[in-house]
Amino acid sequence: MTRLHRAYIDSSISMEAYASWLKSDPLLSDMLHQVLNRIAGIRSSAEILSSVPELTETERERFLGTINGEARDLTGVLKQLVSYFDQSASRHKAISPLRELEDAIIAANNNFPFLEGLALELRNEISQKIVLPEGDIATALKRRFGIACHIRQEIAGRYAYDIGTKTLYFRLSTAAPTRRFQMCRVYAEHAAQDILEKEVRRLGLRSEEAVRLARGAMSSYVAGAMLMPYDSLLRDAEERQYDIDVLCHIYEASFEQVAHRLVTLRRRGNEGLPFGFLRADASGRLTKRFPLPGLTLPTVGHGCPRWPIYTAPGTGQVVRQIAEFPNGSRYLLIAKMVEKQVSAYQEQPVRFTIMLACDVLHADRAIYGQGLNLHHPRNRVLVGPSCPLCPREDCDHRQKATRPLAV
Repeated sequence: MTRLHRAYIDSSISMEAYASWLKSDPLLSDMLHQVLNRIAGIRSSAEILSSVPELTETERERFLGTINGEARDLTGVLKQLVSYFDQSASRHKAISPLRELEDAIIAANNNFPFLEGLALELRNEISQKIVLPEGDIATALKRRFGIACHIRQEIAGRYAYDIGTKTLYFRLSTAAPTRRFQMCRVYAEHAAQDILEKEVRRLGLRSEEAVRLARGAMSSYVAGAMLMPYDSLLRDAEERQYDIDVLCHIYEASFEQVAHRLVTLRRRGNEGLPFGFLRADASGRLTKRFPLPGLTLPTVGHGCPRWPIYTAPGTGQVVRQIAEFPNGSRYLLIAKMVEKQVSAYQEQPVRFTIMLACDVLHADRAIYGQGLNLHHPRNRVLVGPSCPLCPREDCDHRQKATRPLAV
């Protein structure tokens, strides 16, 4: 069933990609128009031959010659078209290595006990303080691996590692939580490369691209665990009722880092509040996910327009909602938009919206459930997974119209 589902997702993404390709590729569009024109010429001549009995032999031969000529030209265009598709297919890699990696992480319940232990060891090598100071991490990188950390105003991306000079560069606008996280990630990659590689192999990934992405995901997992150790984070989260903004201050981390780390609190016998996770870019397209049992989340495209992940942008604060899905399940959804700092006036801010979901049965453990009558029908917002997957035909927010729209 998992393989069938992956094949279905791959096919859906392929169709979307090819549809966009057909609309935007000028060479492909020109060849398709040539095909249609040749077919129209053949059909027109054939209709005349079959419907006009008074044609002379000369006229009949002329129309047959036209059909033969158009057919030869059509064959040539189709050969070019097939060759173009073959060349393009060979240039393009597998379309969903990220989806393959996400499925593997979900299957592992997004918790890697061996990496948690590794993170504690690496953390203790650097400092014994509650919050890892940025200066201590930079000193440890230099002392153990000869890696220097520098801030520059202009680099490609918010951070970059130069292998040749062993230098980790950060843009001037890169926030301190991001710098600390990336320093820990680079430290983990150099200190425990073999251990990380072994964890990647355990995921059982098939494509090379998925394996490459997994290496980054595993080192990022260790970095998050170094900055926010499992036991202390779980204790603080329970004491503060999972107030993410408070946890950000305690661990000097970003909202996204804390939200992402909360989802990994899945240690058997010592679990935290079970959260699902979604991230959307500025266009609303979902770019990262971790679902919950019973909670259907789309793997591609956009989610339900009624989710708070689409209403949080512009508010500057956490938006909460009691959402009822078509199967009757209810979840507490919370969302907040986060923004990356810019280095200069001309740059456009990079914005994401983070959404966490938990079953309404656990909502009283979170501060976001306080003051809400969790079981009153009027407090429920009727939502779905996404418009193509939703059975609510009468929803005014439905993007895929199933009936004529009123003016």
